[in-house]
Amino acid sequence: MKMLIPNAYMQETNYSAMRINNIATVKNAKTYLEIGVQRGNTFFNVNVQNKFAVDPNFLFNINQYSDNPCLHFFAMPSDDFFKLMFSKKNNLLKFDVIFIDGLHTYEQTLTDFKNSLSFAHDDTVWIIDDTVPTNPYSAISDVNLTYLFYKKIGYKGKSWHGDVFKIVFAIHDLFPEFSYCTLLNKSQTIVWKTKKNKDKRKIFQSAKEIEMCTYFNIFNYAHKFNAIPEHFLLNVVGNDIELEYDHDVWEEFIYKLPQKSFENS
Repeated sequence: MKMLIPNAYMQETNYSAMRINNIATVKNAKTYLEIGVQRGNTFFNVNVQNKFAVDPNFLFNINQYSDNPCLHFFAMPSDDFFKLMFSKKNNLLKFDVIFIDGLHTYEQTLTDFKNSLSFAHDDTVWIIDDTVPTNPYSAISDVNLTYLFYKKIGYKGKSWHGDVFKIVFAIHDLFPEFSYCTLLNKSQTIVWKTKKNKDKRKIFQSAKEIEMCTYFNIFNYAHKFNAIPEHFLLNVVGNDIELEYDHDVWEEFIYKLPQKSFENS
């Protein structure tokens, strides 16, 4: 069933929605969860039959869609949404595709991922946004500090990804039953369950070490992001993958991406 998209939320190109739609088509997705919706630019451009939107502060009137049985809006923090689902014993509800784009913090992103596991199945695909910060200031968990530093150095950009990048390390070390890849120029990591647990050598000694990571830890472990070009995505999702280290890709990631970020300000 193709959803009608309100004109107010149409975009000429919404790459997140295009990516999600491609994955949804391959996976024959019928249910979709989006955490962090705001204006609905991605949500309304996703063509999945039953869609669930979670945001404590929707920037549009959700009441105008109350007569649409395929659209479900939850005006609350994601923690409250999952508590509500658990209280209703709604764990029979399983999402085929889950887009996590809420608070740009590692702590909340990890919490959302862990909570969503109870509402996922073996073929669910997650798209986690903001996993590739464009510069060291963009990777600070406090947005006010990010913008304060931008002001001090005269940087006019507004990019803020928070410390979501740590979720890549967490999935690698703490969830060996999952595979993932990252679209570097899109700052998104795609996650899916593999057929068997991988015997991965952990990057860090503990979960606490992951929490303490900074942007500069990426320098040593950038290859663990499993970078792929966009056109490889559908060939990779759902498969057990082991990607080889590509020196040129990571030279671009570690040194040139921050440089471009500041040059384009």
